[in-house]
Amino acid sequence: EEVIMGALLLHIMKGRLGLRPVMASALLAVLMAAAHVVLYKWYFRDKELLMITTTFSLFFVVFAKNNLIIRYGHIGYAWALHVGWMSVMYGSYHVYAATGDPLPDIVKFNLYLGSPIVVTISALVAAASLFPLMPGFIKTLEAR
Repeated sequence: EEVIMGALLLHIMKGRLGLRPVMASALLAVLMAAAHVVLYKWYFRDKELLMITTTFSLFFVVFAKNNLIIRYGHIGYAWALHVGWMSVMYGSYHVYAATGDPLPDIVKFNLYLGSPIVVTISALVAAASLFPLMPGFIKTLEAR
């Protein structure tokens, strides 16, 4: 539902609100990252704040997913990225090494998304997702 709702909001921001694609992508990424902060703090079972690094990773990943939707005109690649991401965090059983107790969702979210390595990789992916959206980029590739 996140990918479908995101695609709908992206379409509204570009079409009805007239925002440029990159601006709509960035604004929606900020909204989605903020929504995760709010949901984890006040709605989900484990009520805690997300780490700032986790919030940055969320922004970068949502920005990249939005740019995939804009570039290709469908949610397929964005959905695949999201499913892959969720499969790592929620597709297996994660425990504290010392006790064997299961990790709460908030801990998994902060552990994986808040890792400096993941923040760096997410930022690089977000930056790379901009290139196909730049004017003339595709024409330059096609001319080669």
